[in-house]
Amino acid sequence: MSRFIQSTNAQTAQINKLEAENEKIEKLEAENEKLRIIVNSAREDGPAPLQCGVCSNVANASSFTVCSPCGHCFCAMVNY
Repeated sequence: MSRFIQSTNAQTAQINKLEAENEKIEKLEAENEKLRIIVNSAREDGPAPLQCGVCSNVANASSFTVCSPCGHCFCAMVNY
């Protein structure tokens, strides 16, 4: 009888773990959908302009260069 109870407890624990993981997945899927909506609306509006951190020039993202390894981006006029 105690083996049955242990088995049931193990199954219940496993079910609880799966339900918790499913909740995490649902939250991530909802967040992905929100981000997808933001990205799609940004595509419709066109790319957002960026401001250079060095010269304060405002330009499209395509005119910026990303420096390695820090990841900062500068406009083409700064030419880092």
